[in-house]
Amino acid sequence: MFSVDANRDPLSGIRKPEPGAMPRAVRTLSALAVVVMGTQVLLPTPGVRVALDDLLVALAVAGVLFGLWRGNGKLRFPLAVAVVLVLYCGAVAAGGWGKPSLMEGGQRVEQLLCGVLLIGMLLHERPDRLPWLVGFGLIANLAAGFLHLSTGFGPAVTGLFPSRTGFSLYLAAVLVWLQPFLFGGAPGFGRVIGIVLLNLACLACMANGQILLVACVGLLAVAFLLRSRQAVVTNLLAIGLVLALTLSGGRGPGSRADVLATSLSPFDGNMPKQGHVELVAAMRMAADKPVCGVGPGHYQQFIGTFYRELPRPVHAIERDTQSGLGILLATAGFPAGLALLFLLVAGIARGLEGYYRSENHDPVFLAGAGCLLVLLAGMLISDVFVRGVGWVVALGLACSAWTGPNDDFQRGIRLMGWRAVCLWGAACAMLLAVVLVKPAPAGDAGATPTPRGPGRPTSGQHPDGAGGGATAANPTPRAGLAADVDFFKLFSAPDATSFTPPFVMEKDPRTSKGQMLHLPDEKGKPPEGAAPDMKYGGAVFAVDIPKPMKCKIWVRVWWEGSCGNSLYLSAGRDPKPVVVGNDGTYEAWHWLEAQQMFEFDAGKQEFRVLNREDGIRVDQVLITGDLQYVPQGIETE
Repeated sequence: MFSVDANRDPLSGIRKPEPGAMPRAVRTLSALAVVVMGTQVLLPTPGVRVALDDLLVALAVAGVLFGLWRGNGKLRFPLAVAVVLVLYCGAVAAGGWGKPSLMEGGQRVEQLLCGVLLIGMLLHERPDRLPWLVGFGLIANLAAGFLHLSTGFGPAVTGLFPSRTGFSLYLAAVLVWLQPFLFGGAPGFGRVIGIVLLNLACLACMANGQILLVACVGLLAVAFLLRSRQAVVTNLLAIGLVLALTLSGGRGPGSRADVLATSLSPFDGNMPKQGHVELVAAMRMAADKPVCGVGPGHYQQFIGTFYRELPRPVHAIERDTQSGLGILLATAGFPAGLALLFLLVAGIARGLEGYYRSENHDPVFLAGAGCLLVLLAGMLISDVFVRGVGWVVALGLACSAWTGPNDDFQRGIRLMGWRAVCLWGAACAMLLAVVLVKPAPAGDAGATPTPRGPGRPTSGQHPDGAGGGATAANPTPRAGLAADVDFFKLFSAPDATSFTPPFVMEKDPRTSKGQMLHLPDEKGKPPEGAAPDMKYGGAVFAVDIPKPMKCKIWVRVWWEGSCGNSLYLSAGRDPKPVVVGNDGTYEAWHWLEAQQMFEFDAGKQEFRVLNREDGIRVDQVLITGDLQYVPQGIETE
């Protein structure tokens, strides 16, 4: 199936394993690592997050180093990747701090150093196997995606990824990467039908309209570069079929057409879409620290400061929908960020050059160039360096940096033995280790208590100095109960009269009383369809209400990630729980308001904080009749 012409298959048998080549066990382990690179699957390990791809890549790299040491061999590696990685790690050391910077910086090194090394080794040893391995990972994701279709189109269709945007970007990049191999040689009728079905399945599972558009352009671009009328017609047929299927499904709320149209529109109602507004804020943040950025892992902590007059996010921010370009420049600074972008552009250029100059137009080069082109465009939509999609970046770079079946393209490529690989890795590790001993910058969010005084923040200010989920909406109370501007009741986590597991009380020096209510990640959330209840985890607080009134409720929270960024709040006459959260501020204490007014009767009342998602922390709850007040930092009465 994967061939280039009918008489000669440059992807099979071109290069036989040489004496001293990698042991079969190492090649097998590396092949498994490549298959699982197209996933974001976490292993069920208690107390620590271990991803399946991280584990297999670590084992495979160890095997490759052992093979190089045992056989005194060397592998071809693009020097530019190693140099840019060291520059990036230097920016992390200068601007980052703490474990978040170490983890995110380490993930970048893992993807670009280890990923390019493994894929380059497979290209050198058995180039005929790589398309099959990547294709198998794609088929596994499609199978999972079609299983999700039984639960309805939209957020459920995520394959082996936790978000539909990340899944869509993965499908787009890998599908374009496969095209030169699929159309190799003279495809017969059966293979053409298979290509149409594969393209149709991938395009049908893309729930982001912008990424779908990028994928269609990528498919047509590669088809034209192949100079194959058959490829152009086949891809146009697949695109036409997916368009027809989309329109035939109706345009009602929740339909595929509605989902795609919503993601394509630059507006959300009468306001600009949050992703576009956030990109402007991210570029402001990058300009504020242009040399080294705020450090990887701290983007969400500071992005809210740079919204200023821009509309803030008040709805749920879907995972992986924040611009990768803004994140890269804001966290790594312009020198390192632009160097990474240049690396992608250089990979595209080298891939196209290799394709046109190589004998029989080697498909590996065009595959790398097409894949990187999709990812470069995708950076405006999502972060291409997240787990899963980041490995596809390594795939594109390794293919565009290939030396060809006869090693004809050596420019920019260096032979690296196990010592050289270890030295480059050690250089990156030493730079990243600096962040563990660096203190957090002065003015960390939530570090200083803010007394309640006569001065009130305006709606342009944001709680805790961090990006978050709500603005000071200045709501007007409805007719009936009035709001008492002088009523102000503040509760800290230790004030809870009772709480139930999986909530636990833990120490945190950054909280108001040194303790917080913590619902640890992966400790469970209410079953699907179950009503919120204390038996699934919650905390009860008691409040004395002097007279019947309407109040606003604010909660000071810490979210551990986009899959743990909300809770239920039950209070007042109507005990029906309301959702607080679904914002995009992670790993920082910040205030969020419940998006409704609460009516209280006079006397002693109870309110509850209930489990909706695990991976959350609660410090303070504020109940006030002052509808204009916006809490900041650690509040006091």
